[in-house]
Amino acid sequence: MKTLAFALGIAAFSGASLNAAEEKNIVETAVSAGSFKTLTAALTAAGLVDTLKGNGTVTVFAPTDEAFAKLPPGTVENLLKPENKAMLIDILTYHVVSGNVPSGTAIKLTEATALNNKKIKLEAKEGALFLNTAKVTTADVKCSNGVIHIIDAVLMPPATEVYLSESPLPQGWPAPGPYNQVTKKEYPASRAAYSSGSSPNVGFWTLFQHIKRNDIPMTSPVEMKMKEDPENGMAMEQMGFLYQSPEVGKAGADGEAVIVRDVPATTVLGYTWQGPRDGAEIAKARAAIAVVLAEKKLVSTGYRLLGYNSPMVPSKKQTYELQALLK
Repeated sequence: MKTLAFALGIAAFSGASLNAAEEKNIVETAVSAGSFKTLTAALTAAGLVDTLKGNGTVTVFAPTDEAFAKLPPGTVENLLKPENKAMLIDILTYHVVSGNVPSGTAIKLTEATALNNKKIKLEAKEGALFLNTAKVTTADVKCSNGVIHIIDAVLMPPATEVYLSESPLPQGWPAPGPYNQVTKKEYPASRAAYSSGSSPNVGFWTLFQHIKRNDIPMTSPVEMKMKEDPENGMAMEQMGFLYQSPEVGKAGADGEAVIVRDVPATTVLGYTWQGPRDGAEIAKARAAIAVVLAEKKLVSTGYRLLGYNSPMVPSKKQTYELQALLK
């Protein structure tokens, strides 16, 4: 691939200022350029100035004042308000990638992970590099702690996953998440009703009838014990409805299809996602967990899948968490 000559030019910096930029950090370089007043004001409001002045190496995709001016009227003013600081941080950190990523490397990538852990789509086309729909107009402005690529539009991060709660969690249970990463969690002792079988629908209605018959309050999530499956990778072998606490109901059999058991405290590695419960998502979660198991030299005794939402919630908004139970 040609270096795209980056038809990018060096419009915002003269040769002299480019040399000077190498002696300044990213914030100092942006301030001295004079065309990033909105960006520097936003960094100050978000408390990120010191982050981009630090010793760590980062790559910044910097929108110019003209890029910010393309946003709907009042957007910048609202983002700079103290009550919107979290949203502003999310947007600004979506413009920063850890490490030094020069243009020669960037044009070979299809995506990059920003500091807010969200993906940026990269595409080389029409003699230029595009980040989502923003065009890099000036590349490789070297600074003492990284590099700046100037862009002609503000990057807006994809919507953050939000857990839609339909029923209360059992007492002491951590909330699902964080999304799309592996996290170690501790769960307290609990009580749950279980029904064996590979059909989620049959298991759900069997357990639903149990809690209604015994006046047990509904909680979230539904627990699914997973087993190896040659065709689908993993399949359910048992479903559980969690009680609010070990003091609710009583342990023992309820007919032939349901058994209520007390479960000891548990430590897990979990990967949470929002979207469908399909083989591809489960495989992705399991692969991510496997990496951490190997890195930390941890041993899993089995897997469970926690489903936090009912079919009333659209599949793309449903929350699931695959967990490896640790010894």
